[in-house]
Amino acid sequence: MSEPENADPNPLKSPPPNDNHVEFDSLGQLVRRLESSEYCFSENMKEYERREAKYGAVAAYTSKIQAHALLFQPNPSQMPGIDRIEGLVNEVDGTKLNSESVRRLRGRICRLLNCGTEQANSLTMHEVADTLAAEKQFQMSEPRTPSSQNGVTPMDLLLTWSGTASLGIATFFREWLPQVVPGIQPWISSQDIAKGRKWAEELTAQMSKTNISITFITPDNVRSPWIFYEVGFIAAKLASGTVCPYLIGVDSRLVS
Repeated sequence: MSEPENADPNPLKSPPPNDNHVEFDSLGQLVRRLESSEYCFSENMKEYERREAKYGAVAAYTSKIQAHALLFQPNPSQMPGIDRIEGLVNEVDGTKLNSESVRRLRGRICRLLNCGTEQANSLTMHEVADTLAAEKQFQMSEPRTPSSQNGVTPMDLLLTWSGTASLGIATFFREWLPQVVPGIQPWISSQDIAKGRKWAEELTAQMSKTNISITFITPDNVRSPWIFYEVGFIAAKLASGTVCPYLIGVDSRLVS
């Protein structure tokens, strides 16, 4: 029995359309858009099954096609970084982009940056991809195995950062470096200044006794005045001062 015209007043549910005037680039927006799309798809498939039972498979088939057509479709021109998130989801989970797989990526970001869901949601998709790419790079690198920890002279190392993505990578270095370099003592302002201490004085004191630093540079902080200040302080302090820039998604010509 075919579906008579105007016999079914229930339209298919559509997720909110993209707003072309608002850039859709944050992790939280992606999660919400995927959840909305998947909810609407589930409801539309229920409607398809209801129509199929009432009018037959042939008459209801158009509803099934429409339900699939209304699913979330990644659009890199409206969603900067979405292609990189798709690649990470496929690499980590072996699945297509969906809300569950993106929430798992968000959980990794929260653990890596030691932050909450709200802060992770505020990251752009490029920042998420940069942070996870840096984590993978260091996990894949071969650690140097020291023959002995005895007799090693401790070495202070200042980790400088500016911005959320840069902080996440610096934090990873702080945990990872002592495991592979004997005697290294990484210092990062976000974790190594005790509560109640004067932040500026503590940082200046650490810079004064440190002869080497690693500066984590991302597209968001490549022109940061704070980065310039810290790097200049270390480089100008002593002839032996060494600054090692670590570039994440930044052309080396911008920092030469």
